[in-house]
Amino acid sequence: MKPAALVGTGIYKYHAACAFYLSAKQQTQKKYLEDYWFPLGLFLVIVIAGIPLIKFLPAQLEAGEERILGKADVTLDMNGWKQFFYKFDSLYKSDISTGAMKENALIISDYWFPAAHLDYYIAQPLHIQLMAVGKLTDIHHYAWLNKERPDCLKVWMHILYIPLTIMDHADSTEKLF
Repeated sequence: MKPAALVGTGIYKYHAACAFYLSAKQQTQKKYLEDYWFPLGLFLVIVIAGIPLIKFLPAQLEAGEERILGKADVTLDMNGWKQFFYKFDSLYKSDISTGAMKENALIISDYWFPAAHLDYYIAQPLHIQLMAVGKLTDIHHYAWLNKERPDCLKVWMHILYIPLTIMDHADSTEKLF
């Protein structure tokens, strides 16, 4: 797994904030190290404790109502994608070999968050096109990414729709299609 995937891209803003803070102070090297120990130590504690927590914690962090179980649990975003890739790959190749699906199918998603994961972990490694469909507030930057992928949607092509599993968005499928 790539380091950015383990920590998240949001951490870079803290690096920049530390850099601006330290450059503004213009202190000696010794003072620089004294100021940097706490943020560096905190970062290392979060990473060192967070990775085993994400991989081996037998419970979910946000256990709420069953219909939205896992909605706010960030640890779920980092698990299961490799297993899903292998299962999806075997199913996709099996469907192509039996003629149930054409080779250049399209994956669509109706929300930016699963679309980003599907794009990174499934579509790009398998060289399958992905589009997000829906309102701008739901698909975010995929509205612009879709414009960069104009050849992926063709009439009468096979489409794989992988829905969001959270029940709050369950009615969006009927509205989209």
